[in-house]
This record gives sequence, C-alpha cells and structure tokens, in this order.
Amino acid sequence: MAQLKVYRASAGSGKTFRLTGEYLQLLFKDPLSYRQILAVTFTNKATAEMRSRILAALHQLAAPEQTNSPYLSDLKKQSQLSTQQIKTRAGLLLALLLHDFSRFSISTIDSFFQKVTRSFAREMGLPIGFRLELETQHLMQEAIDQLILEMDAPSHQNLKQWLLDFARERMEEDNKWNISGEIAAISNEIFKEKYQEHAVALSHQIGNKDYLATYKKALREIISNTDRYLVDLGKKALALLAQHDLDVREDFKGRTKAPALQFERMARGEELLDLKRHEKLLKGIAEWQRKENAAEKNAAIEAAYYGGLAEIVRTTVDYLHKEGRNYYTAQVVLKHLNALGLINDVYEKMMALCRAQNIFMISGTNQLLTRIIANNDTPFIYEKTGTRYAHYMMDEFQDTSSLQYQNFIPLVKDALAGGNYALMVGDVKQAIYRWRNSDWNLLAEEVEKDYAAYGVDLNTLDTNWRSSKDVIAFNNIFFTRAAQQLQEQFNQLVPEDLKDEEDLLALQSKISKAYFDVVQKAALKGSNTGGQIVIQLHEAANKNDFYALAGASAVARIVKLLDEGYALSDICVLVRKNKEGVEITNALLSGLYHPQGTGLPVISNEALLLSKSEAVNLIVEQLRFIQNPDNQLAEAFVRLHLFKSPEGDKSPLDLSVPFHTSEVQEQWEAYLKQLSSLRELPLYELVEALVALLPASLRNSHTVYLQSFLSLCLSYINQESADINPFIEYWDLRGIKVSLSIPEKQEAIRVMSIHKSKGLEFRAVVLPYADWETVDARSNLLWLQPKAPPFDALSLVPVMSGKKLTETHFAADYLNELLHQYVDNLNVAYVAFTRARESLTIISSIAPEKKDPGNSAYKNLGDLLKAYVEQEGKMHYDESKKCYELDQRQLPPLPDKDETSSHRPEFSISAQALQRLPLGKRARIHLDGSDYFSKEEQAPINHGTLMHRLFEQIETSADLEPALTRMRLEGWIEGSEEEMLRQKVQHFLQHPQVQTWFNGSYTIKTEAAILSAKIRRPDRVMIRQGEVVVVDYKFGQQKHPAHHAQVRSYMQLLQSMGYPKTAAYLWYAESNEVLQVNAQGSLF
Repeated sequence: MAQLKVYRASAGSGKTFRLTGEYLQLLFKDPLSYRQILAVTFTNKATAEMRSRILAALHQLAAPEQTNSPYLSDLKKQSQLSTQQIKTRAGLLLALLLHDFSRFSISTIDSFFQKVTRSFAREMGLPIGFRLELETQHLMQEAIDQLILEMDAPSHQNLKQWLLDFARERMEEDNKWNISGEIAAISNEIFKEKYQEHAVALSHQIGNKDYLATYKKALREIISNTDRYLVDLGKKALALLAQHDLDVREDFKGRTKAPALQFERMARGEELLDLKRHEKLLKGIAEWQRKENAAEKNAAIEAAYYGGLAEIVRTTVDYLHKEGRNYYTAQVVLKHLNALGLINDVYEKMMALCRAQNIFMISGTNQLLTRIIANNDTPFIYEKTGTRYAHYMMDEFQDTSSLQYQNFIPLVKDALAGGNYALMVGDVKQAIYRWRNSDWNLLAEEVEKDYAAYGVDLNTLDTNWRSSKDVIAFNNIFFTRAAQQLQEQFNQLVPEDLKDEEDLLALQSKISKAYFDVVQKAALKGSNTGGQIVIQLHEAANKNDFYALAGASAVARIVKLLDEGYALSDICVLVRKNKEGVEITNALLSGLYHPQGTGLPVISNEALLLSKSEAVNLIVEQLRFIQNPDNQLAEAFVRLHLFKSPEGDKSPLDLSVPFHTSEVQEQWEAYLKQLSSLRELPLYELVEALVALLPASLRNSHTVYLQSFLSLCLSYINQESADINPFIEYWDLRGIKVSLSIPEKQEAIRVMSIHKSKGLEFRAVVLPYADWETVDARSNLLWLQPKAPPFDALSLVPVMSGKKLTETHFAADYLNELLHQYVDNLNVAYVAFTRARESLTIISSIAPEKKDPGNSAYKNLGDLLKAYVEQEGKMHYDESKKCYELDQRQLPPLPDKDETSSHRPEFSISAQALQRLPLGKRARIHLDGSDYFSKEEQAPINHGTLMHRLFEQIETSADLEPALTRMRLEGWIEGSEEEMLRQKVQHFLQHPQVQTWFNGSYTIKTEAAILSAKIRRPDRVMIRQGEVVVVDYKFGQQKHPAHHAQVRSYMQLLQSMGYPKTAAYLWYAESNEVLQVNAQGSLF
C-alpha cells in the first residue's frame, strides 16, 4: 500500500516543473509505465503545456551535448544510473512517447470523464450514437421558449401559475419585464452540482401537486400561527395599558422611541419578531419609567409591569426563541418556491429535448458517473473504459468539483492499495472557479480525511521562482493581513447564540487557514532582483467616475513603463469583467488619456469579438431581413449602414438620407432585387454572396473578421444544419461571444481577464479596476438542504442569500456561503497580484473620507489596500496623492534614440481581399483524361486503364473473383461486362510463364513507387529468395522500342538498390506474348 502525495503549490512555486519531475521518475522506473499513467488538469492549455514540458525535458536529457538538465541529478539519485545511461534511457522514452502518442495520457478532467461516459452509455440508458453536448445555453433557451408557448395549454395550468407568480414577484422586486431573460438567468441553477444531485427526487416531489400543496400549507401555517399568537399578545398588552390609563407614546421612557411601542406594532401585525426590543424591556422596570413622570404615573407603570406586562414580554421572548427560526425559515423558503417550480419545469423540458435530439449534456456526466461508479468495483470501470491506469496525477486540484472528486476516489484508492503512485497538486489561494462547481475544501480538508487509511504525504512548495523579492514581500504581507482582517470581520457576523456550534467554530478560523502557507521565499534569482509596487487609490462618488479616473491612471502608468524601456508585450492589463476589458481597451486604443493623444497597440479578446465588426453585423442583419422581410429593425440597420456617407466625408451624419431621398430609394429597391435572387441559396453560399455585396471599403477593412465569420458559419453547418433560422438563433446565443484567434507573441499590450491569466506571468502587470467587493453585493440563490421538520419534506430548497438567513435554520449555510465569498474575492486578488514578475500596479477606489470614521468594515479591495498602505507602507505612501510607490528595480540604461533598435523591424501584411468563386468553379469532376468518355477513339486507352486497375488487385489467381466484385461495386464495370472480363483474364493467366507469377510463390508489390530522380512505378514487382522479377503490362496490340527502355530502367534501379538477381519482362496480354528485357543500355 502506498501513500497519497499532495503538493500545496503557491503561485510561481514551480508546480509544473515538479509535476514533470515526478512524471519522469515514474518513466525511468519503468519505460512502459506511460501507458498506465493518467495525468489530468483543468484546461486544454495546461494539458498541452504539461505534455510539451515532459517531451522537452526528455529531449534535453537525451541530447549528447546537454549536461545541464535540471532533472538530471534527481534522476541519477533515484534510478542509480550514470549520466550516459540516463541519456540513453531518455532517448528511448522520447521515442516511445512519440511513436505511441495516443497512450501518452495527459488530458483535462472533463475529457477523461467524457471517455468514461461513452463507456457507460448502456448503464446510463443513453442511446447508441448519442452526441455529447458541451454548450447547453441554447438547449436551455429552447426549453424556456417552449414552456412559454405551452403556457395556455389546459395541461399546463400549473406551469402558467408558476410563470405568473414568478413574473409578478420579479416585477415587484426589481421592476424587470424581460421574463424570458429572468427565467434564463435563474435556470442556470440547473447546471449546479447541488441541484443535479437532487434533481430526480425534486422532480418527483414537485411533480406531485398534492405533495407540494401540503408542503406550502404547512409552512404558511407556521407563519399564520405565529402572527396570530403575537398579535394576541400585543392586544393583551395594550388592554393592560388602557386598564392602568397609560399612554404608550407619552408615559414611557423614550416616548416616541419607547420600546413599549412594540406592543402597538405587535397588535397591528408589524415587526412581530423584533427580539432585541423585547429583550430590552426584560432588563427591569427602569427601562419603562420616565424620570420626568409624576410619581403616580410611574406607580401605574409599575403596577402594570408587575400586573402582567412583564409576563407578556417574557412569554413573547420565550416564544420568539422557540419559534423565531421556524417563522423566518418558512418565509424565506416560501418566497422562492416559485423559482424551484420553474427550474424543475425547465429541467424536465431540457431532458425531453435531449432525448428527442439524441443529446447528452456534459454538465450531467459527473452526477451520472457518481451513481454508476458507486455501485461498481474499480476493475469493472477499467474493463468498460478499455484502459487500466496504475498511477494518477491530478493538477489544479483546487478547481476540482465535489462530484469529480468522488468519481476519482475508487480509482485512486485502487492505485494506492496496489502500491502504485497517486499525486494531487493544488493551491487553495488560487481557487477562483467556484461558479463552475469547484470546491477548494477538498484540498484544504477532505483529502486528508478520505485517505487517512493510506497515509497522506503533505508537501508545501514555498519558494517563488517567478517574482522579484519586493513583489513577493508585498504579497506575503498584504495577503497575510487581508486574510486575518477578513476573518475577524466574518467572526463579528456570527450570532452570539451560534458561535459555539461545531460547524460555525470551524468557520471562525477557515479564512486564516486557507492562507496559512501564503508566505513565500524568494528564489536565488529573485532575491537579487528588485521590484516595483504602485498602489493608486481614488476617491470616487460612483462607478463611472472611478472608471474615468482609473483609466487615466492606468494609461499614465503604462506610458511611464514604456518610457522606462519596457516593451509593449512585457505589459499585461488584468480585469475581472468583460465590460472592464472593453473600457480599458478603448482607453488605450483611442489615445484619450495619452499625453500625445497616441493610441497604443492592444491585444484583447473582448476587442476582437466578431460581433464588434460592422461588416459582420451587417451580414447578420441582412440574414434577419432575408429570413423576415417585415423585420423593420433589420431593414433600418441595413439601409443605414449601406447608404451612409462614404468614408472621408466629414459632413455631419444625416440619418434621413438612407431613408427619405429618392436616389437612395431607387438604390434600395435595386438592392432588394439582388437579395431576392439570393434567397434560395444554401446558407454558406448566401453568406458569401452577401459578403460580395458589401461596399468594397468595408469588405476590405474587415477581411479578417469576415473570414472568421465564414469559418464559424461553415463549422455550424457541419455540426448542426444549413438552415438560416437556427443559425441566427445560434449567433444570438453563442456566436456573438466568438473572438478572432490571435497569436500568442505579438508586440502589443495584452488585456485579459484575471481568470484567463491563471498560470501565466508578465514582467509588468496593471490592474486598473481593482475595486471588487469582499462580499458580493448582489444576492444570489443558494441551494440548501433543510434538516428540521417540516422543511425537510423537500430534499432541496432555493433561498436568496441575505443577512436575514442568520435568523433561520439556514444560518450556518448562509455564513458558510459568506465565508466562501470572502475567500473567492481574496483569491481573485491573489491570482492577479502574483502574475507580476517585476512591476505591479494596482488602481482601486475608496469611499470619500467621512467625519465619523467609526465604521472600519472592509467592504471592497480598496479598503484592504488602504489599510495596508496606512499601516505597513507609510514610508512610501503619499497621502495627498493617495499613492503608494516602492521601486527597487535596477533597470538597464535606455539606449540612445540614435542607436539602432535591437527590435525586429515591423512589417505590415495586408490581408488578401475576399474572393467568391461560383460553385461550378470550385468543384469539378476529375477525369483520368480529357476524353475519358469517348467510346471510339479512346476505347483502347480506357480498356488499358481498366485492366491495369483490375490487375492492381490480383496478387494470385484466387484474387480474380474478389477483384471483379470490387470493380463492379466501385462502378468501374457493369454487370454485363463482368463475365467477359472473367473469361479474358482467365485466358491471360493460362500462359505458362504467367502462371508462375500468379501461383502465390512470390511476395508481390503492385504499382509500388521506386524513388529516384523521378518516381518510377512498375506494374508488378515479385520477390522470392533474393530474386526480383519486374513485369510491365501492355494491353494494346502495338509494340514499341520505348517499352523496353522503360522496363530496363526499372531493372537497373532495382539492381542499384541491392538486388543483383533481377529479371524484367514485357507482357503483351492481348497477343499472349511475354518478352524478356535484357539489362543492356543506359538508364539515362
């Protein structure tokens, strides 16, 4: 039995290097072990990098001239091999991997589970030939559209009520009227593992109308009973006050703010569960009486207090302690049961669509596999997949979902039980994919528990090989402080009566534990390199003001970096949202904030969306107009863009011109005729024709976008259909998100999302909008499992997150979600800050200074940064400019402007203009000859071609019948010709010399190429015991001296290839002659 090895690998700690080293050690123990190693990671890019790292490492180890491989010493120590033996084995391993590449198993975790899913198709009840669907949004939208269309059907009255209630609820809360969009937003919950785990049980429960009605009734009774009971208590208290002639607004302490006013509110059914006010009244008579009251008034209050008011308050407090959580839980559960009904209906409709279209959604693989694997032992799983893996390596483990982890457990435990190797590598601090179901708790806690019986070898990689010492030191201090500050802030949110509960005790140290290993050491190269940290804080009244200030600051910083000698490609701008990417890209390209007004080159996926191209949008709108000529919006778009002022015309834009001038109207009518003539074209040819109709200037300036759009269109046709309607739907749902593919290495500033930057590094990083909240401001839907009756009658309920949940049975669940949001948002900052090698610029917002600084809550990242610069970075912080700057870089001297630049000269390559070839010119039938179908003059040539084709397939006499059948099936001969050819060939094969060629005693090569200065291809080469016979068939009657020269050249080439015993023959089959060719004569 072996131990599970776990590496906790912080940013820049050489995780990929370590993984490669571990993989190489397995290979050197057993060169064929690669067939039994499964290495999985999170993205295709990471998979490709790991595979290339392993191959590059083996190549370096095997190279005779290379002796400085970083893996060499460890491999020598582990394998006890000499340097030369290591090189020899590395060469062998490299050859094995390259020649058996399909079994070099490094893949994404999703790819592996797709393979397993196909293996278990029968057990899952999937039809043969099902299609695994990666993109599910279009299926969901189709399901929603069908639900809305079916709403009026008699069988869907329940659905109609769901929709009406949901629409009313959303409009009352948010004034939203796009019901389809709102349903789509909430239906995304279908893809959460928590929902999928309970989807089948929920479907049965919700599908039973009586069951759900009973459940709702039970919850409503909790609310109504509590309301009624507390209203009665309020009325009793008011009656007692009236009995003693007391005015609740004038006679009690606090007057209009007196706690006693709670009795009035209770009697009206308002603020019934205000526990704090009631508890204050329990402190004693002093909380009731006013010093200014007359003695008899205070005496009346005392009489009322001891005559029943105190008892009413005590009864109320006891009742609230006992029933308050039930009351609030019933409220929050009932509030979103409509959403649960809708989600379930969408789920059921999606499943129906999948069955109808023979589709299986990849989002459901993990749940189905969990059910299959749980009921089978590991050997059966291997038997079904066709592969037996002995060793497992799991990278980016913090991004693994709970179900994926559960599916791997039996495989990994089987490997460890067999004494084999299993490795998990990850970093809790870089877990930023919780919205994709990833669960960092697996790495933080579950792994050690689940593999305790096998033993867990925990290792922490604590050296940073990426960043300079100053960047490392900043991240060490900032994130240590931030984790502690957020932990303290979270702990203050835990209700006093819940602080000692077991689940909540663990949460009160969980953020700090997630960042326990944040402190890193600088590698030797980093310790000798200084770095730069710039933190610019802006006081802004709103988001738009901050965007303007941050954009200007970011451009100013980038210009300064360029002036200091940084190349454009050294700089990366990181953003969290696509909207921010567009904002900063526009700021850089426009030159708006540049001192000279100069735009800077930018590479950004957001800026290169196909939907950003005017030409592409014009094509799409024309497709909409062709689809529906009554679409006035599409018509207006097309007219405006086709007939607007030409380029170079600086006159003000007049929108009336494309619509109201007679000249343009004539042009439009002519254009409509052209469009009408194109309506019957297939989709791809239609798009090509529309591209050809674009104004030349627009077509030429958007060539790259148009080419990509045509490729997108072709890909859709190949995978889906050539119908215009579904293509437009596809474009609206997914096509608008497609970007141009761009090369990795371009001399331009990179703008990318923080999530996409994971695993990358840059010399200089700029974060222009580092102001996200520490807790998400917008409430999100939580899927919670009720544990207390009667709420647990449903296996899962949706509730909206909010502080009110602390007063329900879901308090621990809510606080757990809150804690994870703290960690999520801090992790995003950690990933962003640790991308920088040398220079890190952070631009954030802080609230304007207040006179009362009492509230020190860390609401956003700016608050944490402000606390850092004020407490840790005072020496480098300019309070007046709200700017912190630490600069310990040792920059090389800038070259003189007159010096020749060491950069390669830039070349501008113009894309070739799009050309459209008519269908008849792009595909033609290829004929063996220009007069192939001539029955008279070319009959001998056609006959010779036919006979050569037939004899290519005949190695022995027994091959005649199969060859004739194949020729007939391929259309070379007709059925009536088959018998005639059979008799003719049988007659040919009766020749005594020919019989020996077709008796099976030779190894045969037909139409095999002999490579020389020219490629020579004899009809038949026969080899037997060192003797080679070459034969050339002639099926015409005419003989020619050139025939001898041709065959003689074959014979001489074969002799030069090392076949001294060579004979050559010409076989004139029609005349039944075989002529031997002598070896005399020159080849050339």
